[in-house]
Amino acid sequence: MMSIYVPYSRRELINEPRVVFLGRYRVEFKAFGLAEYMYSTPVVIIAGDFQKFSHYREFVLTLQNHRPVVIVSLPSCGGNDQRVANLSLDEMAGILKSFLEHFDFPKVSLISMSLGGWVASRFCCLYPERVHRLLLAGIARKPRKSFCMTLEESVSILSESTENFADAMILHLFHPRFWGGDSVGGESSAEVISGVSYRKLFRRQIGQLSALEKRCYQDNVQRLLSDRQTDSLPAVKTLVLAGQYDHFTLPFESAEYAQACLDAEFVLIKGADHLIQYECMGAVLDCIVQFLAGRSLAGVAGIAVGEDAIQMSLNKRTSPRLMPKKSKARLLSGSSGLTQNVLVRDVNYRGGVLELSDQALSFLSEEKDLELLFPDMDLKFKVVIFDIDVRCVKFLFKHIDIGQAATFVHTLSDPKYFIKRKKKKALPDSDDYCTGEESLAN
Repeated sequence: MMSIYVPYSRRELINEPRVVFLGRYRVEFKAFGLAEYMYSTPVVIIAGDFQKFSHYREFVLTLQNHRPVVIVSLPSCGGNDQRVANLSLDEMAGILKSFLEHFDFPKVSLISMSLGGWVASRFCCLYPERVHRLLLAGIARKPRKSFCMTLEESVSILSESTENFADAMILHLFHPRFWGGDSVGGESSAEVISGVSYRKLFRRQIGQLSALEKRCYQDNVQRLLSDRQTDSLPAVKTLVLAGQYDHFTLPFESAEYAQACLDAEFVLIKGADHLIQYECMGAVLDCIVQFLAGRSLAGVAGIAVGEDAIQMSLNKRTSPRLMPKKSKARLLSGSSGLTQNVLVRDVNYRGGVLELSDQALSFLSEEKDLELLFPDMDLKFKVVIFDIDVRCVKFLFKHIDIGQAATFVHTLSDPKYFIKRKKKKALPDSDDYCTGEESLAN
């Protein structure tokens, strides 16, 4: 194998990436290694959407003391703005295989988080002989309908307004407990402030996306939605991480993914959202180091592992389901101006269930630009309707304004307006905020 590793330096990390052309595909990468660990199994980190090389500084500084570290941006991923709109997840995995073959890599350990994890997962299914260990975060075996709709709506929002898209990404990737201004689980003020600072930087980055970067994101979403369900799962040794408060990819989905794998362990990162690698960096890196070394994770601080992690992930919602004290609301069409009276039977930060008349059902089949008005609270939200059934529908809020979201979180916690539903046994196919017939109970 040719030596592609260089010593780590901040300048090397933030400089222009190294590039290799594999046929017509451009792969960008950074490769760091210390001489004494040059022959250890390399770690290859697959960058996902909005993940720059500089975001992995702490990963490199920690992992280089154990093995070489390679960060890869495949076309349309990370900071690589080469569009590959028509490629499948399997074809993206094929580009990664070509990259490893080009540099004559031995077996590698793969790390990927969020949307990039689907490429890593497919790679391990197709080329298990090339992988020593696999670490994923924010992954699902069969993403729920509301997850897919959220991605579809994000593409629509991005085409309309970069500013709204930046707010929408913040509001969907971070748990609503932040917007209420309350700490959770004994978090210190410093931890909360640090989180706020990171979210501001993340929002700024999203707001500065180039036109080409936006199209790459749209391509990646379409790629995932076109190829999101598979019965093939990695057979290699796998660690699946999930944030305790992740309400984008829900913890139970990641737990189900791990349980379906041949040889996988599930870990819940306490106090974390979807972007666990930034919010709980220490716990995540400790997990990675222990896992790659083949050691137990039992002593790692800030996590739940084994049966404890599974039990903590069983709740299929990360926001409580509530009942409005006054259930009457109005469904409005922004395009036609039509209005229908509805009853809100079930609601949380993400969405809920409406009960409506047969006339309103006919109205829904024709209208797409919908808003839900809560007259008693003077709140109005854009919504997306799905799963239309007999006199009831599920809906998702299209959160695109941080100030409005914060107001809504405060309102949800106000007993003048909402009360908690009694817990009942969830149905097997329940979504993250409602459970069919149970949600329509009086």
